[in-house]
Amino acid sequence: MTSAQCIDGQYQESQRANPQVDIKGILSSHNPNASVSVLSKTVTAALEKRYPFGAEILSQAPNSSGQKCLTYWMQRAKSTWGDLPTSELFHGADLSVHECGHGLSHKLSGWSTQALPLSKGTTPVCPVRGPYKYPPLYNLQHDKFSKDVPNNHYDSTYINKGSPVGKQGWESVIDEAVQYSHSLAIGYAFHDYTTYGSDADGALSFAWYIQRYYTFCIITTQIFIKKF
Repeated sequence: MTSAQCIDGQYQESQRANPQVDIKGILSSHNPNASVSVLSKTVTAALEKRYPFGAEILSQAPNSSGQKCLTYWMQRAKSTWGDLPTSELFHGADLSVHECGHGLSHKLSGWSTQALPLSKGTTPVCPVRGPYKYPPLYNLQHDKFSKDVPNNHYDSTYINKGSPVGKQGWESVIDEAVQYSHSLAIGYAFHDYTTYGSDADGALSFAWYIQRYYTFCIITTQIFIKKF
């Protein structure tokens, strides 16, 4: 529940996800075996209709491994899932926007600032202390809330000790939360074409991680992180 008298109730996005937009024309000639170049054009055209900010992220993101960011991640999607029928095509779109969103955030950030591209015209730039200057995320692995959802499969990647992201801190948890918000938007925008997905699980997990991280920092270590 939100209230129009509160900030959350007044927040609006000019380019919110819209699954009602007709994209049948864009997909009428879709070939699951098409080249990455063709698949990328289809993804871009569909995003421009149903989630324009996703397309904007792809157009502004820096290259990945010497390739356009969308090209690189659609190639990864094709390598992982093989042919990309529409049920898989938009999972490739999700992967691409999510990962290219990380790249765009890094591109717009500085040595002591972190940019968070949230939506069209909304990219807060927050002061940060620098890499490894915050308590690592693996402190959440055995906190008092960990047993509430004991089999959360995101834990092994993001917060467990020895995980790919576990040594990182605040910058990572907020950046991932932003990218999963885009994943959730894409999952919603194309829900009529996809058959599965964990976008909501990812977004909810990071909303939960943020609360747990604040709790750890404020209560356990008495570090106060200013709200941006």
